[in-house]
Amino acid sequence: MLETSGNPDDNAGHFYRPMVVMGTIRRIRVNTLRVLSVLVLLLAWAPLEAQSAQKPLTNVAAVRGLSAAEAAKALPVDVTGVVTYSNPAEGDVFIEEGNGWIYVQPDRKYSIAPGSRVVVKGRTGASYSTQIVATSIEVTGKAPLPQPAFLSYQEAVKPENDCRYVTMQGIVRAASYQATAGSSLYLLRMEDGGKMIDVVVRDYPEFSPSRLLDATVRVTGALGGSYDVTNDRILGLRMNVSSSDAIHVVHAGDAGTEGHELMPLAALLKSNEALRDRQRVFTSGMVTLYDPGEKLVVQDGDSSLLVETRQTDPVGIGRRVEVTGFATAVDGVAGLDSGQFSIVPGEVAVTPRAITFADAMTGLYDNKLVSIEGEAISQTRESHLDTIILRSGNSVFPVVFRKRVSDVDPFPTYARGARIRATGVCMVHVRGFWGAVESIQVQVRSPGDIVVVAKASWWTLEHLFVVTSAILGFALLALAWGLRMRLRLLEKEKQLRQKSEQEMSRMSTLARMEQQRSRILELINSFQPLPIVLAAIQAYADEMWGGRRGHTHVLENRRLVLMTRSHLRPETIARLADLDPTESEEACAEAVRSHGLVGPNPARNVWSRPIQSSRGEVLGTMTFEGGDGDALPLNMEAFEFGCNLAAIAIDNRRLYEDVLHRSEHDQLTGLANRTLVHRRLEEALEQAHGNQRHAALLYLDLDDFKNVNDTYTHRVGDAYLIEVAQRFKACLRECDTLGRIGGDEFIAVLTDLEDAEIAHSIAERLVHAMDEPFAVEGHAIRGAVSIGLAFYPSSSSSAIGIMQFADHAMYAAKRAGGNRVSYSEPDLVAGGANGPWR
Repeated sequence: MLETSGNPDDNAGHFYRPMVVMGTIRRIRVNTLRVLSVLVLLLAWAPLEAQSAQKPLTNVAAVRGLSAAEAAKALPVDVTGVVTYSNPAEGDVFIEEGNGWIYVQPDRKYSIAPGSRVVVKGRTGASYSTQIVATSIEVTGKAPLPQPAFLSYQEAVKPENDCRYVTMQGIVRAASYQATAGSSLYLLRMEDGGKMIDVVVRDYPEFSPSRLLDATVRVTGALGGSYDVTNDRILGLRMNVSSSDAIHVVHAGDAGTEGHELMPLAALLKSNEALRDRQRVFTSGMVTLYDPGEKLVVQDGDSSLLVETRQTDPVGIGRRVEVTGFATAVDGVAGLDSGQFSIVPGEVAVTPRAITFADAMTGLYDNKLVSIEGEAISQTRESHLDTIILRSGNSVFPVVFRKRVSDVDPFPTYARGARIRATGVCMVHVRGFWGAVESIQVQVRSPGDIVVVAKASWWTLEHLFVVTSAILGFALLALAWGLRMRLRLLEKEKQLRQKSEQEMSRMSTLARMEQQRSRILELINSFQPLPIVLAAIQAYADEMWGGRRGHTHVLENRRLVLMTRSHLRPETIARLADLDPTESEEACAEAVRSHGLVGPNPARNVWSRPIQSSRGEVLGTMTFEGGDGDALPLNMEAFEFGCNLAAIAIDNRRLYEDVLHRSEHDQLTGLANRTLVHRRLEEALEQAHGNQRHAALLYLDLDDFKNVNDTYTHRVGDAYLIEVAQRFKACLRECDTLGRIGGDEFIAVLTDLEDAEIAHSIAERLVHAMDEPFAVEGHAIRGAVSIGLAFYPSSSSSAIGIMQFADHAMYAAKRAGGNRVSYSEPDLVAGGANGPWR
């Protein structure tokens, strides 16, 4: 029986609390069931998703169509295709199926014949294009090879054609044989539209590639390339060919050097025709250096030639070979690329030329067999190269030996300081547009090319240092105990004092530098005369170097010209031509002292540095001389700042002068342009008026110049104009001005004339300057010129009037048949320019 209280609300509370508890329990059960259902669905869906994500790709085109980011995820692959190329030695496999083609990187070497149908399993990989990293390759049968696509070079370099089975056509420029581990390779270089394609044919010893030289062939194979990993691009095309049957000759070429006239090596190097066009040349010489598969150097008398070749045929040093290839330039020196050689009877030991380092730096012995001596200062050994560094005077150069696999450290260890004579081929390295010699190296052919001339003295600097240190050490140990504490205190005090003085000097100098920097920069940007700007910079640096005197020299045509104040005599300054500031700072200071550019007192210190532009070009020197003692680091900082300011000032002035020159001169011929001609004409008239003398203007127009452009091209026409300008300029006096004001129009301003006969004589010389034909790029061009002559003051008293009269007279010469001189109408009426001056 339910017991109730007297309060109805209390009874309601007894009923409500059990109901709330029951409702809460039901909600917990429902939510728990929902959570469990979601967990069950997730657990069931995750394996399905994983299984779906790991589903392998079964189509070659689908694998090929992946982006680089997708291929890098190593997606599973299970594809079928036909092998278009396979090389067991290198592990290369190319397959194609339908409209898809791809490269397969096997996990091991497979021997698979082209035309085999295979099943490839593995994962995707990212390279220049998508590839398959195979874990297994299974041959399932035979299939016909795909129909190759016929592509040009421009089409073949497109990324979508990488690894495709194609046919290409070109001219064979080089052919060689190379034996690698387990296979034989035949390498062809085929030219298509000026572009080179490497063709690799493997394992067909009956194939004779040298017979294909200069033949037009069609080649069928798998397309590849030389891959630049850093920039992710193809550098050149490579066709992988399985059989020589895939090479079809369209037009036969010449076979090697047989039947061709050999050009002597000296004549070849001097022949503009042979070296100008991409034509095959033939020559011969004795082998002085041979790096199989890389280069061959031949020499005949005093002439030598570097040949780039891929041949690996054995040939001994001193054997005579016949060489063919295409002219090229290697470090500014004529050479041959795509070279082929064949051994002919004859073997002569080429005598090396004994030279010095200075001789080698002239560049005259590039690729020649030489003998050179130097002091060994270091030696390095690498897997493929041994290098010995020799010193000659203040310069060093390497002697290198390229090792083969069988050569294991062939050189002994040479003691530092030993004098060595190296016999080998001198390789000159040049830089810049003008081919300045930068460095040399000597490549020897065998360990026997290195001979020790004189052994290193035992009393080397290191040994002397050890002996001296031992003696001084015992002496110092005897005195150290009593003086140790005293010396420590004195040294500490000295260091603190020096540091304080240096810091104070530094702060003071920095303050002055900050105040003067803006003033000097304003001078640099104001285009004041260069000596004024450099004098301000020198004064600033002198202030930083208290008690020392400075000088600034600027290099002009490799001659140092003094730009700031000087206490030197003129005969001393004249010796500056022999000073070369391009040496090191120490050598520069010694040269400044030895040439008398500073005081004769040998006890005074000299500091000198080259002034260098931002491109490293030496512009001059800044020199200081003073008393005893080393320069403080703060002084050297001011020195460096002064050199930098001087370099900026000189560079700015050169830029200004270059812009001014370009604004007043013709860019093709270097002659004055119309603006400068007008100014020179005005100046000539003013001078003639002041001196009561005559002036003249010649208006020159080339006859039939348009035919030159139409017949020989505009490039030849430009070269012809340059030659004409040189002949015209040679006919004038130093005080005269020659300018080009149009395509084939020139003006000559003749000043300070005593009478008209001088102008007549010059005009006739200009006409006869065209008598001899011009040799322009192999063409003999005959030309003529029509000249109009006007005088001051007989023709006109103004520059515009004289130019008009000369122009009319030139057209009169044209109408009269050209190749002659015609005079202005007032001159003809008044009886010439020799009348009274008015």
